[in-house]
Amino acid sequence: MLGLPEDAEQPLLINADSATYSDDPNGTLELSGNVQIQQGTLRVDAERVRATKREDKLHRVVATGGKDTPAQFQQRIHPGEPLARARAQTIDYNVAEQQTRLTGDAFVSAGEREYTGGTIVWDMKTNDFDCRDGCQTRPRQPSPD
Repeated sequence: MLGLPEDAEQPLLINADSATYSDDPNGTLELSGNVQIQQGTLRVDAERVRATKREDKLHRVVATGGKDTPAQFQQRIHPGEPLARARAQTIDYNVAEQQTRLTGDAFVSAGEREYTGGTIVWDMKTNDFDCRDGCQTRPRQPSPD
């Protein structure tokens, strides 16, 4: 995900009940059961995560929540700003476009606003949001970081 450059320099920690990985340049990483991924300020919690590569570069990451628990994401996008937080049944991040699509009871708290709706498309380069299906927005609420 887009975030602080120093996040990429931190160790990548992955915990899951099971994992499969293909070292192919167009391969996949599939994690399932109590998935936790952490790297610097980035944290992803989900029931399943599928990451795909194209030409040996990370292309897409899809995190899916469980029956009663949404997938969750947090990361400090810009220095000095609070952590951006998001949750939804599915969080689909397109690395090349730096765009995240959250579907299923979606929530995002980033920048100065919070958004809720059935679907939220978040352009992480520009911090623009396209919120659909019962969209509501309000000023960002303080949260402990």
